[in-house]
Amino acid sequence: MARQNKGSLAQIFAQLATAERENVGSVTRWSQSSRGKAPDPALVRWEAPESFNLDTAEEIANSRLITPYRALATAVRNEEQAFAFWSYVAAYSEDSEIKQAAEAMAREEFGHVSTLRKERRRLS
Repeated sequence: MARQNKGSLAQIFAQLATAERENVGSVTRWSQSSRGKAPDPALVRWEAPESFNLDTAEEIANSRLITPYRALATAVRNEEQAFAFWSYVAAYSEDSEIKQAAEAMAREEFGHVSTLRKERRRLS
């Protein structure tokens, strides 16, 4: 049974990774088509929330003892931060097209949060 959980957990993370890569591509394509250039991360005026913990990410990356529950808990936090970021972009954008795109991205990230929370509850 643990093997089955591990497989389904790996599938969930693989699907989320694919979705995130698609998001990066979408943002880049939109920026290229509407602005004539790729987005410049240096222009983003977003400060990561205090809950963003680089030490936790490093610990997980270097640990062989991470539990599936802890991996999911960290993923939930990261998706919540992505939701917060896109919500911030939508709230402060003066461009209606950017606002709509950011709202769509926020909804997608919220869906990721829901998926990960359900999986995390299944493990508890």
